[in-house]
Amino acid sequence: MPARFIHVSFTSPAGSVERTMTVEETLNLMAKHAPIPELLEALIFLELDRMVQGHYQGSDWSITCRAVDVPPSTH
Repeated sequence: MPARFIHVSFTSPAGSVERTMTVEETLNLMAKHAPIPELLEALIFLELDRMVQGHYQGSDWSITCRAVDVPPSTH
């Protein structure tokens, strides 16, 4: 099964990221910056492997994402 790509805008106190990445890369990014209880709630809410688009606001971080059809040319 090919990797699913998501365009992500992620903001936390450590900085922000806006780029297209795989679901696995998105999960790794979130795991580094989101508290575990919020991370689990966000993952359930967003369903990154199935959703088309979504937004989640944590205590001091947020993520907005949307599925894209093709991988980025610079990936």
